[in-house]
Amino acid sequence: MAPLVRKANRVGHNNIDRISDLPVNVIECILCHLPIRDVVRTSILSRKWRYIWVSVPQLEFGCDFFLYCYERNIGNQVPGIITDILLLHSGPVSKFTLKIPINLSMEITCLNKWILFLSKRGIEDLDLACYQDESQKMPSHLFYCQGLKYLKLENFTLPADFRSFKSLLDLQLLYVEFEFGALERLISSCPILDSLTLGYCYGPDCINISSPTLTVLCIEHLQEIKSICFKKAQNLTDLTLKIEPAAINLQLLQDSITSLKYLKYLNLDGVNFDEPEDLLFMAALLKSSPNLVELVIMIYGWAVAPLPNHQRAVDFSNSCCLSQLQTVNITVVTASEHALDLTRFLLANSPSLEILTFEVLHWLGRKHYEKLLTISQDLLRLGRASPRAEVKFLYFGNTKK
Repeated sequence: MAPLVRKANRVGHNNIDRISDLPVNVIECILCHLPIRDVVRTSILSRKWRYIWVSVPQLEFGCDFFLYCYERNIGNQVPGIITDILLLHSGPVSKFTLKIPINLSMEITCLNKWILFLSKRGIEDLDLACYQDESQKMPSHLFYCQGLKYLKLENFTLPADFRSFKSLLDLQLLYVEFEFGALERLISSCPILDSLTLGYCYGPDCINISSPTLTVLCIEHLQEIKSICFKKAQNLTDLTLKIEPAAINLQLLQDSITSLKYLKYLNLDGVNFDEPEDLLFMAALLKSSPNLVELVIMIYGWAVAPLPNHQRAVDFSNSCCLSQLQTVNITVVTASEHALDLTRFLLANSPSLEILTFEVLHWLGRKHYEKLLTISQDLLRLGRASPRAEVKFLYFGNTKK
């Protein structure tokens, strides 16, 4: 047996370490996809690997990193660990992610020091989240990162004296509190901003977005919002609005959206088809959006039976041409008569339509099951301007008594 063992050892000794022989930039790319704890561990593999990790261009201190530290009872050492890793790092840092958990006690001065370090290492993509009970003031040293192209902030307070980010392309703000005037100053101070996301933010009751370079805008569930205007963001092509229409000035919103001549993707969540104002808003919107390619809409409303003529504030019988529209996804709480009118209108006025999906999330008991079946059959029989149009009917509710 001994000769066989010695032969096996020789074969193993002669095996080629293909990973170590890869170019350094390829190895760095591989390490960018590993948790930070494993990236640092590669330093013990061999002499060649000892210092490769210190030049990895992407550093991520996410939930897995903090969980790993807490499981080993070193949670109180986390700020020092992050500081040591940054100090040992010798190359540029293009992307940095930090998700501070709710149970971590950390001085904001630590975060300021880390950001100051990153500003000197060519940071381009920064993702900061602070899951504390109260929002933290945005680190002042963030303004030193003038090379930033992508910035995501979660649970911070934005000061009114917001300074410029001349290279910023994509800005995402979640659970952010704005001081008075901060949002407008923020947008105007980013001269080449292309994409803006505002989600679950609070502070301003009026939003006036002015940015001729903006093409993508996503607004979701803003607190205390009463007015939205983006007439001066006329180059928008991609718009997502998840709001409560009853809480805002629909006329101003309608004027803003109908001025968007280049709009190709529209996602609306919160339209209530029991409200005449919402119906008028939807009808005007469709008739002024000839370049739409994709429409996603979430409709609320409980009117199952057809409404009397004197209660129907608007219908969708007037024709218009949505010549570019290819994809439609309509999700309804329950299949109201107006939702069906909208579907009929879209099928009849979209000559390029490829697929329309009609989803029902809820129904009012088993006694309506036959009605549900009838609606699905009616949808499939509706006239279509496009010979290629496919109609899908989906139901996710229950049919219990």
